[in-house]
Formats: sequence, structure tokens, C-alpha cells
Amino acid sequence: ARVRKMFVESGRYKAFVDKVFTKDGKRLNDTNKRIWLVSGSARSGRMMTALHLALTLMGMAVDAAEKTWIYTDTGRSLYDIASEHNLPANSVILFDNVFKTRQLSADGLFSRGNNLGEDLKRHRVWFIFTVPEHSADFPLNDLRGLYPILETETPDLNAVFERLVDEHFPSDDEAADNESLKAL
Repeated sequence: ARVRKMFVESGRYKAFVDKVFTKDGKRLNDTNKRIWLVSGSARSGRMMTALHLALTLMGMAVDAAEKTWIYTDTGRSLYDIASEHNLPANSVILFDNVFKTRQLSADGLFSRGNNLGEDLKRHRVWFIFTVPEHSADFPLNDLRGLYPILETETPDLNAVFERLVDEHFPSDDEAADNESLKAL
């Protein structure tokens, strides 16, 4: 619930959601797209954005995810993970900077013969990867067109600050004090 309250939606986020979800936000436009990339610079909110996307997938009317997991394992390929018989069904699995830290190789994103998307669809699972905006170690430009990519942008810091104030001073009795504090 805190991620929903604290998340500051950007124009790029809204454009991405409009592209991948139906207008009511309750269904996917393409149920075969099970791998998404969230790209951005440091401190652009990549992980918060990935978490918010996971929550959006959990709120769908059809084919909704039930749980969100953060990948922490090492030494496996994407194909091994997607074809795992114990893969938690109806889930979103977040992969935070796994290519930068070399937990996984990006090669698995290019291999069309491994049925990665079919395995994920069968298990009703989504993979969301956070990746750097510009990196010699990660071929982001080569993946354009293969996967939906949301490019984050530095959030509106005033809006973030206002949400922090509202989160820490939630009482309606203190509404006037909150407004004064926001004005600083």
C-alpha cells in the first residue's frame, strides 16, 4: 500500500501503461508480453517503478498476479528460471540490476528458440527487469522492439516531498500544518 501512496507517476509511466494495458487498466493489450524492462539513470526510481507495475499487474481483472517476488539467486539462466516447475504461478518476479551485477546474462533475452515467453505465459508469470539507461555492459538498444521498455525519468521532487509529508503527517487535524510545511 505504501508504494501506491508514495509513487509519483511520470508522463513516461503513463504512456507506458496506456500502451500495455487496456483503457480501464484492468487487462493487458498483449498477454504474450511477459518480460518488461524498466530503464533509467541512478535515482530515477527504477525499482519503485517496477514495484508499482507489479502492483498494477496484481490489480487486473483478468489474469491478475497474486504475488510479487524479488529474484536473489545466482548462477542460473533466464531459461532455467522460466522453465522451473516450481516457478510461483500468478506472480511477478522483479530482477533488480541482475545484468549489471552479473547475476544473469542478458543473452537469454535474445534467444528466441528457448520458449521463454511461452513458459512464462503457461505459469502466468511476468519478469520485470530494472536496467541501466546507458551501459556498455547491457544492450538496451538491441532489445527495443523485442520487449516493452519503460524509461524512467527523475521524479518530480516536489511531488515526492509532498507525499512524504502526507505519509508522515496523515491526520486531517494537522492538514493546515501539512500545507504550511509543504510551502517551505
